[in-house]
Amino acid sequence: FKMEADVTASVLQLYNTAEKDIDRRTTVFLDPIVDGQRLSEHEAAYLLGRVKFAAGNPAAVMIIDAELREGEAEPAKLES
Repeated sequence: FKMEADVTASVLQLYNTAEKDIDRRTTVFLDPIVDGQRLSEHEAAYLLGRVKFAAGNPAAVMIIDAELREGEAEPAKLES
C-alpha cells in the first residue's frame, strides 16, 4: 500500500506542477493516470484491510486468494 500511496503522491505532484505552469496538454494526459492510480491505491488499501482482518486465519486467507484468482475481490464502487 505504501508504494501505491507514494506513486499517487508523485503523480499528483506532476499534475500540480502542470497546473501551475498552465500546461493543459499535460493535465489532460495525466487525468486518466490520476484516476487509475487513485483506484489502484483504493484497491490496495481494501486488500490490505482484508488481509489484516483475516489475521493469519488460513481459511480466510484462502478465501481472499480464491477471490483474487477469480477477479471477485473488489472494493465497493463509490458513485460520484
